[in-house]
Amino acid sequence: MDRRLLFPALAVTAVAQTTSPTNAKAEKALRARAQQFYQLELHENFRQAEALVADDSKDYFYNSGKPKFKDVSVGAIEITDKGTKATVHVNVKVELLAPGVGAQVFTAPATSTWKLEKGQWYWYFDKESAMTTAFGKMSFGDPKAGGGGGSMIDLTGRPSAALVQSQVSIDRQYITLTADHPEETITLSNNLPGEIDISIDAKRATGVSAEVDTTTVKAGGKAVLHIKRTADTEPAGTVVLMAAPVNLEFDIPVKSE
Repeated sequence: MDRRLLFPALAVTAVAQTTSPTNAKAEKALRARAQQFYQLELHENFRQAEALVADDSKDYFYNSGKPKFKDVSVGAIEITDKGTKATVHVNVKVELLAPGVGAQVFTAPATSTWKLEKGQWYWYFDKESAMTTAFGKMSFGDPKAGGGGGSMIDLTGRPSAALVQSQVSIDRQYITLTADHPEETITLSNNLPGEIDISIDAKRATGVSAEVDTTTVKAGGKAVLHIKRTADTEPAGTVVLMAAPVNLEFDIPVKSE
């Protein structure tokens, strides 16, 4: 399941099932307010955005790191606490430096907290429910302790190498070749926001040949590895499928029956 796609959809369904006329009015007002706030953030107009921040969160807002969005869109809104608080779901697009890949644009869902004060909705920082994104729960520094702090959506850190590599996967961990079934395939999927290069090392395998249908896999694309029996020798050993620049290798054992 791709959480990036399904999470916002589930949130919309949940809200739609519980929205009252009063909540619908509050949601409309909050949506307009949140869109104004994030547009100011998008264009780095932080002084203007500060006017939409609750008084008890202004210090955090002043001292926190500021996001550098490529795009922001407001999704589902959940009204809670008898109409006085809310969670706003947003999809953010940011450029991050990914290990082994360089600058990449990532899209991830996140949430922010809002509360109603004197008839207006204000963004506020709720440390207990700090921002959650597809990259995991983001940590927030303490500005008063001298740290740089986080931001309203703290995506300024680098995704780990493990996270980047987890976005490239294969659908099978080994293959079995027989006289009746002399060829098998393995599909590689690239869920990174950028393209990767594919290469093969079949020197550790005997009795087989290996080729891939493309050596460049675009973002969201796939590559198919074909492995065939080539001789009377029983297929054995390992075919290695390599992905660059993420420095990822898949060892694919070749078995025979």
